[in-house]
Amino acid sequence: MIDQNQTTLNKVLRYTWTFIKHPLTILAIGILVALSIYLLSRKEKEPVFTISLPDLVAQTVPGEEKLKIIWENKEIQNAASVKIAIWNDGSQFIDKNDFASTEPMRIVPSEKVSILAVQMLKTSRPSLRFDTIIETSPDGIGGVLIKIKGDEALEKFDGALFHILFSGSQNINWKVIGRIKGAPEGFQPKDWAKIHSTRYPPKIWVLIVPGCLALGLPFSILIIGDRRRNQPRHWYDWINFIIMLGGLEYLFLRAIFIELSYKFVPLWLLK
Repeated sequence: MIDQNQTTLNKVLRYTWTFIKHPLTILAIGILVALSIYLLSRKEKEPVFTISLPDLVAQTVPGEEKLKIIWENKEIQNAASVKIAIWNDGSQFIDKNDFASTEPMRIVPSEKVSILAVQMLKTSRPSLRFDTIIETSPDGIGGVLIKIKGDEALEKFDGALFHILFSGSQNINWKVIGRIKGAPEGFQPKDWAKIHSTRYPPKIWVLIVPGCLALGLPFSILIIGDRRRNQPRHWYDWINFIIMLGGLEYLFLRAIFIELSYKFVPLWLLK
């Protein structure tokens, strides 16, 4: 039994070494190493934002004149809220002076609404604070002006979550605008649902699982074949084995990438 296990191990090691020293394998490893070094050394400013779906807080009912919504002694037709998070997704910090004074950071709706109140719910760290000012533009659309307090900067994943209470149509789009030196594309949108579902691994696992299956199956089949050399093998044995191996590798890789996925989102936003 010991000799049989040693023979199996020798075969696995021999096939592994043959695979590793293959020119295509060496080329693939070289490309991956170069790409990894490039990605790790790259420093960019990547201002991003994400917006939740609007929540209806209150709304008047047609024909019910007794039901009124009053805000600061003024009657409004409805009140809705939306959450907007802003942060730096790049590895290069964004200094306070990087924001252009002529095009400051602002949260703006796509259509005219009445912005009732703005509240900063949380920030990535206690020392990072923001000033918010509700303003009205000449076109009547308005927006929220955002300024960093003190001598601060946005490091990797630094940012804040804001809560905006407004009155008007809920079927509008919100965005964050402003010019940042070194980030010509400005603020880029991120999907709120995807950010808040980081328990699902990134899309890369879809490629890695089949790759591991392709590499792991030959070695596993070799081991099973040696152990059952003197026994007949049936087609359903192979199906059961493939299902078992695929399930184990899927669970293993899923556990890895669930943890890895937390490296790609600001954790303060999920708490």
